[in-house]
Amino acid sequence: MKKNTIIHIGGARGVGKTTLLRSLSDSSLATDSGFVVLHMSDYLKDLSLFVYERPWSLLSEQDRQVVRVKAAERIQGLPANTILLDSHCVDMKDGQPVKIIPAEFERIIDGYIVITASPQVVRDRRLKDIRKIRDNDLTSIGTEIEYELLVATEIASARGQRVEVMDNTFLPETSEGIEQGIMRIIEIVKKFEERGQGEYENRLHNIERC
Repeated sequence: MKKNTIIHIGGARGVGKTTLLRSLSDSSLATDSGFVVLHMSDYLKDLSLFVYERPWSLLSEQDRQVVRVKAAERIQGLPANTILLDSHCVDMKDGQPVKIIPAEFERIIDGYIVITASPQVVRDRRLKDIRKIRDNDLTSIGTEIEYELLVATEIASARGQRVEVMDNTFLPETSEGIEQGIMRIIEIVKKFEERGQGEYENRLHNIERC
């Protein structure tokens, strides 16, 4: 049985990643394309309530690890052709990048899309989002953008996977701009799906030869 394709879509906070993915998830394009979008922060919080009946913020690290393992298992079993994980590879702690992507997720991911934008554009977007308190220092933002790509590339390289980069600097924050961004994501994801199907067919061919 062919496994689903799991794509990690990351990027520094403020590049517009979640805006694009929420819009994709809410549109018929996701259903038509066979995509399921999972916002990992929300997914882990919901699963922690299901498993422990306690919010994620109150779980011990040991309990959080249990939730991560269960999350990876559940994601692999979802009935979808392609699963898009809205998440991050790094977080900034005291101005320094720290890798945060769990090993359990690395093992199930088939490829990475990293959404980027210029530090100034990211800063402007963060300042507009008054719901969240974020570091707006341009140097720190530039470091976060750089390391999101670096860590994704290191993981993918070690596992023989692909990384695709999507620059979201110049897409306007309008319905038209969001639609353009969504179509670009779909275009990139299709490349991963085509490669995954080719690898699956090669494995079947090798099995038949044996």
